[in-house]
Amino acid sequence: MNDIYTFQSSCSVDNDINFIKFFNDVTETTAFDADILFLNRKAQELRKVNSIGGTSSKMLFCVNKKNFPKKKKDISIPERLLPQLQKALAEEIQTYALKKNPSSLSTSFQKIINNNMEISNNQIWRKVLHFFNKPIPNKYKTTLEFRTSEEFFESLMQFSMSYLQKEFKEHMENVVSKNLKLAKRGGRPGNEYLIEGFLNVIRLKCYYDVQDGIFGSHPIWQVIFCAFRIGDYELVGRCVEKISNQGLYKRVIDVLKRSKESIKLSKEEENDLKAEYDEEISKSRDPYKKAVYAVFLNKEVNEVNDNLENWIWSKLVSVYVSKDDGKSKLIELQKLIKEECGENYFVDGQRNYTKYFGVLWLTGQLEAAIDILYRGEYLIEATHIAILCHEAEFLLILPNLSDDILLPCNYLNEYLCGLNFPKLIIYYMQRFEETDILSFIAYGQFLKNFETSCNENLFGVCVSRVLCDNDLQRDEILGYINEDGTVTEGILHRYGNLCATEVIIQTAKDLNFQGKRIESIKLYTLVHDVDTAAKILCELLGSIIISKSRSRSTVLDFAVWFIKLTSKPKYKINDNNISSTLQLLVDLGTFFEYAQEKRNREAITYMQQFEILPQYIDSIQKAVDAYHVMTTEIRMILPDIVLAYVNCLVDQVNDQNDDTEKLFLKEMGQALFKYVGIIPYKFPPHIHTKLLQLFGFFK
Repeated sequence: MNDIYTFQSSCSVDNDINFIKFFNDVTETTAFDADILFLNRKAQELRKVNSIGGTSSKMLFCVNKKNFPKKKKDISIPERLLPQLQKALAEEIQTYALKKNPSSLSTSFQKIINNNMEISNNQIWRKVLHFFNKPIPNKYKTTLEFRTSEEFFESLMQFSMSYLQKEFKEHMENVVSKNLKLAKRGGRPGNEYLIEGFLNVIRLKCYYDVQDGIFGSHPIWQVIFCAFRIGDYELVGRCVEKISNQGLYKRVIDVLKRSKESIKLSKEEENDLKAEYDEEISKSRDPYKKAVYAVFLNKEVNEVNDNLENWIWSKLVSVYVSKDDGKSKLIELQKLIKEECGENYFVDGQRNYTKYFGVLWLTGQLEAAIDILYRGEYLIEATHIAILCHEAEFLLILPNLSDDILLPCNYLNEYLCGLNFPKLIIYYMQRFEETDILSFIAYGQFLKNFETSCNENLFGVCVSRVLCDNDLQRDEILGYINEDGTVTEGILHRYGNLCATEVIIQTAKDLNFQGKRIESIKLYTLVHDVDTAAKILCELLGSIIISKSRSRSTVLDFAVWFIKLTSKPKYKINDNNISSTLQLLVDLGTFFEYAQEKRNREAITYMQQFEILPQYIDSIQKAVDAYHVMTTEIRMILPDIVLAYVNCLVDQVNDQNDDTEKLFLKEMGQALFKYVGIIPYKFPPHIHTKLLQLFGFFK
């Protein structure tokens, strides 16, 4: 009987064990299926484990920089696909330059990044676009006042902390979704069960003992830290209710209880919390308990803050909670990152530019963050992030175009750097010069409010440099004036007449400097600066009418068209001296044509109507008086006029058989001889010598 009893008992125990195992398997499978359904229902997008450095961001700040993981060379964005992203952003900039709605720019960039996920650097853009989700109101007169204001400080801290909280929560969800069997979440929504599942997976072994009980199935301080880390202050409050009777932690419990409303601490509260930490917590074997205190007291707990994301979040919270010294603590943190750690620490030979960008951006060193992208050859990202900051009016810009891309703003008396925004934009615009002039102009719109060292509009200078050598493109972009005086507007007029006028004037100025004067005159006329156009035409005529060439005929024909155009009221020349000089130069052009074609009688007769040279002895004084009021353009060619006129007289004397007419022509020559001797004008030696020879014919 005993044997039978024993045998039956053994079978019963085995059946119980098998039943329990079967029950556990069914429970686990059910929970696993629930997790899958839960994840499918949420349709979560799996993201990289960490936001700043991806899976390789695990890093102790107390270790040597050699421990940083190496980054493979340029694998984040396929180089061959970059033109696709560049084109999409350029098209958006073209649209934005026309509509000019700053609040829509970040939204549009977000759509572009979402549509180009495979080629966009998500590590960079997630941080940036999160910052622009909600505009920061700017009521200050200068960018410096805004950047050093309490409002900007508060917004920066909240943006940065909420970003890191959001990223950590996504990291937890990612870990849980990849380890459903270990997580055992059971499809239950809410942060409490997310933390439970996450802690089930990572199975921390840093506890030597569990203090103050558990919440769910994990040590309560571990849950408190995780809830605080993802910004669930309601869950934090529920947790601390379970330990609210612990008199040892009174100060921190009071702070955590009100964390949903405010986590700001006065200087006195900080001191009380520090005293509580030194007395009760500093020797605790619970690292998460110490980590919660450390967040408020700016202390290091390497067992918990074992990667860059946790470390920077902890530092930012310790800055933010300080009601009295928050801004000064932020400056200290900025110095720690940029000076004490610096580029060599973060980047070194591993080219971790995006990692360094992350910590600079999240600590409000926006200009330095953009600069590190620029130097890391992330020019597309650097340029468009700079544009976002500039349009939001919180980018500190260096005063001189000749400055480096980034320089400390010592003149600001703040620990801040300035960015050479115009130079960055110009660098980026260069890629569109020959292939996409519309994008070139659109990006150039951001330079409209900047000037060169010569006080020239920087946008105008950049566009002019491209258009001066391209006639067809110049007409398409700037527009042109038709033969009948009507205007055909160019692409640039879409951005406003003021913008177009500035660029047209700059291009006209540069064309004139290059010697392309007719093109310059057309552009000045296009913007109704007719006086300047007429003055340039006078200079052109003065330099070209004295010599026989095909270009002289072209210029004279153009001048005739221009004078006809100026007869219309809207193109009227306001300066009478310029107007009369222009007409005289055109007439003198005809005189030189007659003279050089040996049409001597016509040339002499034609010249007599102008009264700038004496026709006989009694008219010398009148001609001398005319000389003193003669414009520079006429006076410059006076020696050539006299020489051509004298040549005509000499030839006519030699060809003339009528003695009376010869006598009259000689008297005209003698009058010219005396005129040249009276006027205070030193003729060029070769002309002077030639005239002396010719005057001998009039004795």
